[in-house]
Amino acid sequence: MAPRALRELVDRFGSHEQVVEAIVRGRTRHSAETRAAVRVPAEVRREELTRAGVRWIPDTDPEFPRRLTDRPDRPPGLFLVGELATGSTFAVVGTRTTSAYGRRLAEAYGAAIAGEGWSTVSGLARGVDGAAHRGTVRAGGHGCAVLGSGVNVLYPAEHRALGNQLVKTGGAIVSEYPLGAEPRPWRFPPRNRIISGMADAVIVVEADVKGGALITASLALDQGVPVFATPGDVTRRTSRGCNLLVRDGAFPALDPEELIEDLRLLVGAPAKRGATAVYEGVHRWLVEALVHAHPGTIDNLVAESGRPIGEVVAAVGELVVAGVLRVDGDIYGTNPNSGAGK
Repeated sequence: MAPRALRELVDRFGSHEQVVEAIVRGRTRHSAETRAAVRVPAEVRREELTRAGVRWIPDTDPEFPRRLTDRPDRPPGLFLVGELATGSTFAVVGTRTTSAYGRRLAEAYGAAIAGEGWSTVSGLARGVDGAAHRGTVRAGGHGCAVLGSGVNVLYPAEHRALGNQLVKTGGAIVSEYPLGAEPRPWRFPPRNRIISGMADAVIVVEADVKGGALITASLALDQGVPVFATPGDVTRRTSRGCNLLVRDGAFPALDPEELIEDLRLLVGAPAKRGATAVYEGVHRWLVEALVHAHPGTIDNLVAESGRPIGEVVAAVGELVVAGVLRVDGDIYGTNPNSGAGK
């Protein structure tokens, strides 16, 4: 049943429970199959969710994402694994066929957003989505994946471990689709309204002129949600969408540090995390690698630390934003005012 149709039934009958009763009693124009499905006792459905470690959050629940409550086409509720964020949330989206540059940037954005104590929401898809989630997880931040399938059907298969990591690090997996729902193509476009509807701003990293990222950006603009886009090579197909967004008024996202400064202004300039607290956490290895890397370029840091380039770029982005590192061209070093390396 489409969300808008269900919303009309709720308005007509007064509550979700009364809608179920009306369908069972044949007071609505639904098939016998639908009436049989809703006859399954609520207790049985709750037991099924409990066994799967899933909760159902109706749109009347205080835990339901606050921004979504204002949308007329919001889902009647969300199936949830894990915990939703209570603070600022930013969507990082883009193409599935991203370049290495786009993946590094998405990871850096995810890490930088996590470094501020904010949440990153995306779709767990290949490309930009997965990179943003990885950056969030590696920075120890809160992330939320919105699926085009049931929350117990993580898609694509190669991102199952990543989805589970999001939950283990305090984040969430959500979907409007019931348990067991398969990732059909027609289920993905509707989930974009949830991604944009949960966000205080949408950041598009790489995108063609057609695709889910541009749909999400368009929905965000309709919702009055600010859109940022990273401009790119005008000859590259995966930069066309972002370049058009910037041309049409999206805020340019040029690097993690500048993006974070813009997002701080957007949400009322919350206090920065202390630099020491950041580097003494999961990224102390990077500060230690800087002691031996001469000069402190990304390539030298990768060689010295033995870590993947994406992880190094994401960590560098977070520590630059936090003020632990300073940058001179493409060379990084510790900021003497941060206390790093002592």
